[in-house]
Amino acid sequence: MSYAAKNLKVGGKNDGVVVVVAPSNINWGWGGLQSGVNGFWAVDSSRVDHANNTWVHEYVHTRQEWTRDSSTQWLIEGTTNYYAALLTYLESRIPFSAFHRYVTTDRHSGSVLVDPSQWTSSNAHYTKGRRVTAALDAKIRRETNGEKMFEDVFRNMNSIDESLSHQKLEGLIRDVVGHRLDEWLSKYVKSSQTPEIPKDEDLFSGGTIPIPEPEPEPEDDEEDEEETGPDDEIDECPVCGESVTGDQQFCEACGTALFGQCPVCGRGVTDEPYCPECGTAIQEECEVCGARRHSSEEFCSNCGTRF
Repeated sequence: MSYAAKNLKVGGKNDGVVVVVAPSNINWGWGGLQSGVNGFWAVDSSRVDHANNTWVHEYVHTRQEWTRDSSTQWLIEGTTNYYAALLTYLESRIPFSAFHRYVTTDRHSGSVLVDPSQWTSSNAHYTKGRRVTAALDAKIRRETNGEKMFEDVFRNMNSIDESLSHQKLEGLIRDVVGHRLDEWLSKYVKSSQTPEIPKDEDLFSGGTIPIPEPEPEPEDDEEDEEETGPDDEIDECPVCGESVTGDQQFCEACGTALFGQCPVCGRGVTDEPYCPECGTAIQEECEVCGARRHSSEEFCSNCGTRF
């Protein structure tokens, strides 16, 4: 975390960050979670040599000071997942291949990030969010010959006094790059298309910026795969993609809980509004818009209200 604190130059830095190490023999429901503006906890078994570095992931959350808007909700987890992987790679804890593999995930690729109601999964901001953030960072670096990066946009996001709408994000990117990238954003944030992630290590490590190859033409959309239901067997972690078995409660790589837990009977639950065992309400209604929400969610996926 000290490396991240020293090298993530996005503003929003607190004088101190409180970190609680939670014992892994208790089902906390998550591998880690931000608490307050300058604190978080993480399960003691969370690894620091994995692209989804929970310690750095939660630390990046403490550096996010922009006012939330539903149209940019994807950036909340997209930036934390991306910078957790990037900073862990830059600190030489993982090879570039592991970093690239992690940010090139195809999970939930059919999601339209600007509209949470069009996400194919409630985890889309973790998965497609990190891929689009990585691609946008690469795009900015190439457009400016390495002089600017998404960090500069992140820093400007933290400095505005109004809500960070998609339109405001377009303007902040223009201010950093020197010209608009609205067409690129429309293609990958306002539609279900997915950007390619360059395999050029120097592009992400700060070396000589290679000449970009033309982006491939998008292929015709295939019929969307059917989403996995609550009763289907889990074969990989929804956050980091690590292989898991159906009887695991947590991902061994990143600590993410593979199932939520009913607070009354302890039954594993996923997206059900009520526990199938005892009937306890697992989802609640947003007080602002009335949308159903899972009790573990921090923000409403419909209107962006913070609970």
